[in-house]
Amino acid sequence: MKPGSILSEMEREPVIFFGCTWSEVTSALRQGLAVGALVAALAAIGAATLLRIPAVIAIAMFTMMAVTFFATRRQLRKIAELRAGRPLFYERHAQTHTNSNIFIQPARRYQRERNTHR
Repeated sequence: MKPGSILSEMEREPVIFFGCTWSEVTSALRQGLAVGALVAALAAIGAATLLRIPAVIAIAMFTMMAVTFFATRRQLRKIAELRAGRPLFYERHAQTHTNSNIFIQPARRYQRERNTHR
């Protein structure tokens, strides 16, 4: 996953939880909460036809917590398995730009002639 901040402003993001960085954990949690809220709303609508309000609220809260937990763990496990010893985005970016010669490198003899006239 790509970080949200610019690479020049970002330090190497530490791995904090099962091979995932903090930004990956928060994005997985957001996705899990979205899925959990949707499933809880559907469960509450389904239970509202048969049960009273306090029971519906309890069912919706339990459903949201359980679905959020399992969806977040599934997403984090998938991220960790896909990485499997590969470098983080920042490390790949730094390695790519330090090893590449994408700019034309001037020859020293031409630079010496240009700089002697100054």
